[in-house]
Amino acid sequence: MKTKLFYLTACFISLTFVSCETEESAQTNDATASKIQNSNVSVIADMVPAYSTDLTIRDQYDAGDVNVYFDEQTAYFEYKTAANWRVKKIQLYVGDFELVPTNTNGTAIPDRFPIKSNYANGTESVVYAVSKSALPDCFTVSARAEVYRNGLNLTVQNETAWGYGDKFSSRDWSMYFNICQPE
Repeated sequence: MKTKLFYLTACFISLTFVSCETEESAQTNDATASKIQNSNVSVIADMVPAYSTDLTIRDQYDAGDVNVYFDEQTAYFEYKTAANWRVKKIQLYVGDFELVPTNTNGTAIPDRFPIKSNYANGTESVVYAVSKSALPDCFTVSARAEVYRNGLNLTVQNETAWGYGDKFSSRDWSMYFNICQPE
């Protein structure tokens, strides 16, 4: 009986510490999220990406691109799908690597990313704008999307895609990349 009580107490204390850490990270990420806006794609029409990577499905399929643009005051993050693909949900993290929402295994938790959007009818391109002053000089981007492909007016494939980069852990496909603001 004492052993069970000991383990129960230890589990409770561990959960308390984990909960506190998660809340702190979420509060910090909310501060960055308040400086983010969904922008019209035409904002970046004449700009050249400072960074571009594939929107990849399981390291095998290219569902489009994730592009990062900068102007004097703003960083822009674009999801742009390849032919026949559409985005129905976006989850984006932009900020310090140490603050990326992850579980104890080091796997990203995209449902806790501060930037989220749903597109019931799907979309081919979406752009998010973040004030450069809200970002460190060098920062981490983790870009996730739920994508689908149609054929003969039916959805034939639903997938999860990530902006190609380094994996958070070997346990899943969640990825991130690092970028620095231009001087």
